[in-house]
Formats: sequence, structure tokens, C-alpha cells
Amino acid sequence: MAQGGIKDANLSCILPDHQLNQLPSARQGEKNQQDQAFSHAVGISIVEATQQNLNDDATMNPPGPPPMQPFLTIFCLICWLIAAPMANAEPIQITMRSISAEGVGDVIGSVTAKDSDQGLVIFPDLVNLTTGDHGFHLHSNPSCEAALNSEGESVAGLAAGGHWDPDNSGTHLGPFGSGHRGDLSKLIVDADESTKTSVVAPRLITNDLKGHALIVHAGGDTYSDTPALGGGGARVACGVVN
Repeated sequence: MAQGGIKDANLSCILPDHQLNQLPSARQGEKNQQDQAFSHAVGISIVEATQQNLNDDATMNPPGPPPMQPFLTIFCLICWLIAAPMANAEPIQITMRSISAEGVGDVIGSVTAKDSDQGLVIFPDLVNLTTGDHGFHLHSNPSCEAALNSEGESVAGLAAGGHWDPDNSGTHLGPFGSGHRGDLSKLIVDADESTKTSVVAPRLITNDLKGHALIVHAGGDTYSDTPALGGGGARVACGVVN
């Protein structure tokens, strides 16, 4: 304050009164200019800092899919990984043998089971079967052995059990019905005794065959319970799927 007083006193000696009275206003103007310059500098600094933050965000979070898309992509990938093994499972070849009340006999060929977009398809390559239609089913047990029925008689392939029926439907409705899932389409033996016609099972995949037995019956198949179990009758050939 003492220095300020001396300065003002010195100025009063050389300046007229009207100019001396203008000094506070001039100094206030200088102060305002300084304040404006400071505010401007601060404003520029804020703008620059904001721009830098935006640039940093752009670098750390580059343009890309919305946050939900990665989760959807992962979910679809998991579904594909689960479904792919079923859709592309390796074909299964099953050796087929003749069967009788005495037990399991000679090899009569094989069948190859493959998955398709329409379900399971079986390609038979068999011999020594009578010409015509034959009931062909997946049975519950992995055995082709003969067994005794309720009357104590040995029955060919009886150890294979009944038609595979995991849904406990208790009815025989063929490959396209809602009954036994072990109901396949008929096995057809041509006049030259070849088996060129494939067998279908739209409700099955190759993995369903494992731990069961394929049975060929002597007679055809009505795809109904009239007569009982489609009327296939005696079991004449069998193959276990391990």
C-alpha cells in the first residue's frame, strides 16, 4: 500500500486532475482485458482437453458392432458347435447276421447309417433274404441272441427286446408316426435279391442307434398294430450297434 501511495503521489505532480481521476478506470480496463485473456485461454484449454478425451475414447473403443452383437455371435457359435457334431456325425456301418432259434449265424452283409437333413438314412447291402418287403426295426437291447419266451421256447433274436420306445408310446405307427422311435421304413428286397432301396428314420440320428440292435423280420410291415407290431413275424437277421 505504501508503494501504491507513493506512485499515486508522484503522478499527481505531473498529471492534471482530470487525467488523474481516469487512472482507476484505466487500470480496471487493463484488469478486465487480463481476465478476458485468462478466460479465453482457459476456454481453449477445456476445448482441447475435451477433444483429446474424445480422441482417446475413439482409440480405446473403435467403431464396431453394438454391445449386444458380440453376445449374439457367441451364442450362435455355441449353438453351431452343439449342432455340428450331430449334423456331421460319421456314418456307422453295422454288420448283419442271420439269426435263428439256435442263435446267431453267418454274416449276410451290412448296412450303413448316415445322418441327413431329413433324419437318419440307412443303406442296406444284404444277401440271402427272401424277395419282397421286410419289417425293419431298431430294438432296445444290444443283443442278437436267441432267448426263451414265456412258454419256454427259444425264439430267434428275442434277447434284443422290443422295438425301441424311449417315449413309452406303446404303439407301432411306422417311421412317420408318433409311436416307437425304433420303427423304420420297410426293407425292400428286389427280385434279384439285391437291396437297393434305402431305409429312412426321420426321427432318429446315428447316435440313437448305439447300444441297440437292428432286426430284420421275415414278413412286411403295415406301420400299425394290425396285425401286432406291423405283422413282421419271425426275426431273421440282426446287427448290434456298439
